[in-house]
Amino acid sequence: MYLKDLLNFMCYRKILFLFVIYIFSENIVLADTYQENLLNNLEIKINKDKNILIANGINFSITSNDELPIFIKTNNIDGHLSNKLSLTGNVEIRCFGAIIKGNSIQYYKNSGDINSIGSAKLIFDNTVILGEKINFNINTFKGNAIYPKLHIISDSIFINADDVEILNKSEIIFNNVIYTDQSYEKKSWYSKAKSLYINFEKNKGSVKQNTLYFDEIPISTIPYFTFQLKNDPKSGLLMPTYGFNTRNQSGFEISTPYYLNINDDCDITISPKILSKRGLSLDTEFRYSGTNYVGISEFNYMHKDIITNKHRWAYRFAHDYNFDNGFYTNIELAEVSDNNYFKDLSSSIINQTSSNNYLPKQILIGWSNKYWEIYGQIHKFQTLQDIKTPTQTPFDKVPEISINGNYCDYKGIDCSLECKILSLKRKLHENDIESGSRFSLYPSISYPFMRSGYYFTPKFGLYYTNYSNNIFFNFLKYNEHANTIPIASLDTGASFMKEISLFGKNASQTIEPRIVYMYIPYCNQIGLNCFDTSIDNCNISNILTEDIYTNTIGRIPNANHITLSINSRWFEHQSGFDKISIICAKRWCFENRKVLLNTKDTLQIDDSDYMFSIKTFLQDSIKLDILSRYEYDNNQFFLSMIKASWLPKKLTNITLSCKDYNNKKQFSTSYQLPISKKLYSVGRIDFSQLSNIKKNLYYPCISQSVTGIEYKSNYWISRLIFQYSKFPKSNKSIFLQFEIFGLSSLGSNGIDILKKNISSHSLINEHNNSIFEIYE
Repeated sequence: MYLKDLLNFMCYRKILFLFVIYIFSENIVLADTYQENLLNNLEIKINKDKNILIANGINFSITSNDELPIFIKTNNIDGHLSNKLSLTGNVEIRCFGAIIKGNSIQYYKNSGDINSIGSAKLIFDNTVILGEKINFNINTFKGNAIYPKLHIISDSIFINADDVEILNKSEIIFNNVIYTDQSYEKKSWYSKAKSLYINFEKNKGSVKQNTLYFDEIPISTIPYFTFQLKNDPKSGLLMPTYGFNTRNQSGFEISTPYYLNINDDCDITISPKILSKRGLSLDTEFRYSGTNYVGISEFNYMHKDIITNKHRWAYRFAHDYNFDNGFYTNIELAEVSDNNYFKDLSSSIINQTSSNNYLPKQILIGWSNKYWEIYGQIHKFQTLQDIKTPTQTPFDKVPEISINGNYCDYKGIDCSLECKILSLKRKLHENDIESGSRFSLYPSISYPFMRSGYYFTPKFGLYYTNYSNNIFFNFLKYNEHANTIPIASLDTGASFMKEISLFGKNASQTIEPRIVYMYIPYCNQIGLNCFDTSIDNCNISNILTEDIYTNTIGRIPNANHITLSINSRWFEHQSGFDKISIICAKRWCFENRKVLLNTKDTLQIDDSDYMFSIKTFLQDSIKLDILSRYEYDNNQFFLSMIKASWLPKKLTNITLSCKDYNNKKQFSTSYQLPISKKLYSVGRIDFSQLSNIKKNLYYPCISQSVTGIEYKSNYWISRLIFQYSKFPKSNKSIFLQFEIFGLSSLGSNGIDILKKNISSHSLINEHNNSIFEIYE
């Protein structure tokens, strides 16, 4: 009975409390999540005559019909509800766009003024202001603080000042300020200025009477300058780059780039460069982008090379445009003044083109939708010849028209069409030109029959090709150079799975056998120009395909063979990653290849070797890849490639690899290892086998190497990189870079070289801001 009465009393007390709050203060609403705790544990005193609220440990919000709510969290409240509230003890006020904290806060509801005293903190956007006293108005977003410390989290900016004036949500002025990108207590560099103005909306700042210090030593003084808050582009001089290159006596190089930000989608970089042994050159780079397009234009010019006494130049232009209606266009043009340009002079163009020996000139226009893709292009090349090792000039496509169609699941049938009209031309010698044309048509149909655990897909196609020794011809007219060849294949496979235990963990093993039968009747193609067709070595990646040639339409080989492939995988249930993957493949031919590329080609393809691919994670940090083949007739194993990687943690990795290329071994090792907590070694060394014709011996040599060290302090990084290459001509380069966090970097950028040569290389200064840093 007593318990029931007690519960009724508590219920009446709760109702009475809410009723009293409603009568005496229409502007106070208790937060729902804290009502129960408030009613059961707090002592509330309300003075009806003075309309004063006194409470301990309360969370509530103040609002009216035409205002956004203001949430307040505090240990003690004392004040008048309609005007002034005195908040003490871990006070926190949250309003739209700002958070104010402090040990003691005076809040004036009518004016919106907030005075925070003791461990005061003001947070808005990504900005945090700390101080002993902060005055702030939540209505006008104006305020000030004495001896504040500001931290812009998203850009890692730290500011100390004597005082700060907040003009609005976007503009702040600091007086007698110290700026750095490290913490307030620890800093290796900082800038001291009389005043600092920041505008967040325009993403810019300005400084008056600024002095730069490094390790407490003044470096430079600038009366006035402006800067960007974020890493957005801004016009001005960039840090100079320098290097030393022994290739063909280039000597010492130094460049001072100037960056011009035309607008948000367009910029240009002009880089005068001095080469101590060759002279003065000028490099320009123009970039632009839009919603549907992107492009770049580069031009390098040397008025007079001191060594060659010639003008040297290079250019590259690339443009991609995607129209809304499915049309697109790609343009890429590149050319240099002479064959030795890239050997003699360093250039950004060398990193952008697909090959240093063949510079493209391509204009392509196309259209595509869900089922069709049609394009036409003109594709030419500038071939850079080496007198000692001349290369063959590739065919220019003038023009090429391609029509490809694909329609899947039409009443269970997949249909495809490949059609190409191609005119080819190349210059063999000064007065010797080789040209011709080719038309090809390949329609095919297949009927995939798929069930759970197995499938088989029969496919039938018809190749029609027509050749001419002239550039233009009637490709629909049948002549002695036209062929029609049927192609039939059957692809079938299955998948089996069972539960196993792998290294003490629950896992699954799959066995996936696959059989492909291919039949192509023999057709005499002697006398036809193969143009751009070349033989493709049979390996684990292409043994199940129809093609034994690259660009098969130049030659249609006869085939009557069956290929068996078995793939087995072991993967853990928890992670889902493959721990072990093994592929074994073998091709049995019922007849030899009779279609040859030319009269010099005498290779007859019989049964293939047994081919193996093994990929495994011995541990979470050790990965092993193996490609090998087994010759049954000679009972010999051959390693095509073996690669082992060790990645125990970030900034620590070692990779060892060995490849067999044309019966010559190529060894490579790359690494990134910590020497100490702040010092790291990085590098890659490639070994190749060279032949001594007189002694009929092979001996190893270093074909190329990249070695260096990286030093990271708390606030700056230095890199020293040595690069050496033996082919085509011995070359040595040195790259030195000094980078101060948040300020700039000086010297040649070696990061691109490290990323290109060391696949698992990680930046030692890489830092990703956590979302919890700006959670409030």
